[in-house]
Amino acid sequence: MHNVFVGTARDLVASTIRTLIRHKCYEHVSDNVETVLDHIHREILSDTKAQGLSLPAKPPLNEANLGGTDYAELSSKYKAIHVKILVWWVAAKCQRCADLKPSDRVLQMLATCTFSLQRGIELLDQSGLVMDWGKAREASESILLHSKSFSWLSAHFFEKRVLLFRMRPKSHYIMHQALDLQKTAINLNCFHTFQEEAFLGRIKALALACHGRTMTARVFARYVLCLALLVHKYRPGP
Repeated sequence: MHNVFVGTARDLVASTIRTLIRHKCYEHVSDNVETVLDHIHREILSDTKAQGLSLPAKPPLNEANLGGTDYAELSSKYKAIHVKILVWWVAAKCQRCADLKPSDRVLQMLATCTFSLQRGIELLDQSGLVMDWGKAREASESILLHSKSFSWLSAHFFEKRVLLFRMRPKSHYIMHQALDLQKTAINLNCFHTFQEEAFLGRIKALALACHGRTMTARVFARYVLCLALLVHKYRPGP
């Protein structure tokens, strides 16, 4: 599911928030988008805290961190674990909004899209390396339903020339993963690469602190220095 948390789910969360605003689910808050986004941000923090989930107050939820004027996409400031928590939140929020507006087919499809992904994630998280065949089949069907409903939303907004629910090659790959899950029952969580991504992020942070002309040499020197500081911090006392 790594392709989801660092890829398609970023599009899903950002597009969902913009769609909820577009379909007047927050018209009682304000007509100003930034004010509404600030309200949503505080709502997310409150709801996640009530569930015992840890979501940092930063980065803030604003236009820039939702893709700006381009396709809706969460900023890379949101890490995979943040995206996973936000998927849970949008699934719960969309269910409530869809119940309030049963005649709005976009909100109904959005609720299906978000809930099916969240259900698939839950089944994978609750299972071991090799899943029970029944749970593997249900998880596969949930992820496939998510992919189909995401495709419907993408086509719907493309016809209106609205930059929401961007289709990526990862979307196609995730469908193949879901189909393979039916055949193998191997939990998709075993293919996570969170630690590798975290390591690359640390190297990137070191590189950004270097001058462009000397970066190729300095980044290794800074890495060795960081290792030395780490060893010094945890060395045994005298």
